[in-house]
Amino acid sequence: MVLGSGLAGVLHLWGYESLVWYTVELVTAMWPALSRLLGTGFVLICAYLGVIATSSWIDAFSTNTPGIDRHDREIITRVLQILILIVAALFVLTVWNFDISNLLVGAGLIGVILGFAAQETLSSVIAGFILMFSRPFEIGDWIVVGEDRGIVTEITIVHTRIRGPNGEHVVIPNEVIGSQRIRNRSKESRLRFSVDVGVDYDANIEAAREVAQEAVESIEMVEETPFPSVRIEELADSSVVLRIRFWIKKPNTEKMWKAEDEVLETVKTALEDAEINIPYPHLRSVTEEK
Repeated sequence: MVLGSGLAGVLHLWGYESLVWYTVELVTAMWPALSRLLGTGFVLICAYLGVIATSSWIDAFSTNTPGIDRHDREIITRVLQILILIVAALFVLTVWNFDISNLLVGAGLIGVILGFAAQETLSSVIAGFILMFSRPFEIGDWIVVGEDRGIVTEITIVHTRIRGPNGEHVVIPNEVIGSQRIRNRSKESRLRFSVDVGVDYDANIEAAREVAQEAVESIEMVEETPFPSVRIEELADSSVVLRIRFWIKKPNTEKMWKAEDEVLETVKTALEDAEINIPYPHLRSVTEEK
């Protein structure tokens, strides 16, 4: 105001009263549009700051609330951010004197058109909300979806990102996840795995089972309870196949590979020490004399 008054006084002294009055009339005529622009900018800035502050506020709140985990924080944060953006959009429309009722009718028509044009995207968004609320898995879980498996690193409204055993990151649309069978290997604190070992048909099967059982029980990584088991799985062409089942605690891909490798190596060594043959695949030819 002081600067404007001073500028107007200088123009009056220099004889530019007409320019002063023209400027005042121009500002007066443009003031409604300028005020709306200023109001829109203020609302958008507040919405932006609100979206940023929501994440920090939810993190601080959940730290003191043991019932809210990381998955719950993701859901609450995204829902609040969407609500803030919707409220900001309604404020902006109100500032510019838009009739919201007519806008809703038009939005319904546009929604139908966009629904046909982007069915896959909308399906992924809907599937994303279903995954967030149904919680078949959470961030940090070890899951298997179709042919992909890995640790869940991110869950968004549109896709889910997992880190595979080879270090690659796989992005799976939520629509694909919702249409496939999901295996969550982290829901329980332990998981059972199995390996197969073949022994000779001439071997004492009961002795072979006892040797394999003792070998597996001696491995530190294998859980004592539930105890490991060894049973006949198949009578194959060249061997009697023994299936060895065992449990490991807090499983992941690396621990699974390490446990399977250690079990196979330990059982093979124990069977060789007991002089129980692990045969190579072979065929027996039988001829008949006339």
